Amino acid sequence: MCSPGDRGAIIRLAKSGQRTWCQGRIEIDPEYARAYNNRGFAYDNYGEFDKAIADYTRAIAIDPYYTTAYYNRGFAYRAKGEKNKSNSDFLVAGYTP
Repeated sequence: MCSPGDRGAIIRLAKSGQRTWCQGRIEIDPEYARAYNNRGFAYDNYGEFDKAIADYTRAIAIDPYYTTAYYNRGFAYRAKGEKNKSNSDFLVAGYTP
């Protein structure tokens, strides 16, 4: 749902109940990587970076090829000042900051 080009749209969704939707989706299918990524993005937008990173990491564990989760986790790491981890995730995602 969140790719490098649509972060603004996701921010609007995050502020209108995205975490609730994602939680419900996770309860239905706990192996749905996209729901973890989207909930992580919602946490990210509220400054809850540790929770965001945990959800992005779960999404990556489910789908190691899910580059959007790496991209988003890279931004969460960057927000925490963890530049090395951020850059590693950006590299996997094919993004150059």
